[in-house]
Amino acid sequence: MKKLSLFFSGIIALCLFCHNIFAQTETDTTFFTQMNYIFAHVDKTKVPFGVLRDFGMEFTNIENYNGTAALADSNYADDDAFWDVYQTLLTSRVSALASGFASSSIVDSLWYVQRQSGQIVLCGLYFNYSRFKDNAANNYITITNNQLYDKFVNGVWQNPYQSEQAFLISTPVNFYQGQSLQVVLPSNLWFTNNAAGITSMQLDAGDGAGYRTLAVGQR
Repeated sequence: MKKLSLFFSGIIALCLFCHNIFAQTETDTTFFTQMNYIFAHVDKTKVPFGVLRDFGMEFTNIENYNGTAALADSNYADDDAFWDVYQTLLTSRVSALASGFASSSIVDSLWYVQRQSGQIVLCGLYFNYSRFKDNAANNYITITNNQLYDKFVNGVWQNPYQSEQAFLISTPVNFYQGQSLQVVLPSNLWFTNNAAGITSMQLDAGDGAGYRTLAVGQR
């Protein structure tokens, strides 16, 4: 799915250029200054969950990590994939409705300090977020002079948003030496804006015992 900004003449090249700058320095604000300009007239309180993928910086295609897609190379889950998905969601926050997040530095610190010998400490996320409908441009939202405006028909707001979900759990390492270990998903490394959305999780450790329940905070 392409971002709605692809509809803007001359904007996509700038966005790609700013993406490269931001990825290298993490201090350049050009990208977000441009996005704030594009979305200046949009009522962001109408964005479900306060998270809009089209507003953020896409470090990966998070639709590959929707929790239902078949396992493939495109949704391989490791720590790099976790950070790509988390940063995409983190930069997509548009209002105070966005919840369940912590700063990247805090997440990284929490994940690091809890690692210990004989234990695999997982880190996971489950977020509901929004994106523009595929046919949103001019049908559900107006584009004028490279800026977006909410669209109303006979006084009725036209909802341009579609709800999606992202789910990913990762180990901190790709290789572990040894056959005896514990696996734990600490409660402070489980990030979500919909805690009730997942009622249970199961893990297959590949030891022949099959799937077993993985409870947050328990080994």
